[in-house]
Amino acid sequence: MTAIILKRVDEARNMARFYELDVQLGLFGDISVIRHWSLSERMASLKSIGFPRDFTQTS
Repeated sequence: MTAIILKRVDEARNMARFYELDVQLGLFGDISVIRHWSLSERMASLKSIGFPRDFTQTS
């Protein structure tokens, strides 16, 4: 799937930020939301949140 990538660079403030948001299908058919962020593209944090494929259905 296509990821959303945001970059912010402000050389006057010596600031660089990187954000990425992606939705992917997991190995067992689940859906994962992947968040990736950092102060630069090298040092990064990653968080993945998984949802069952039928999380929108009600009983």
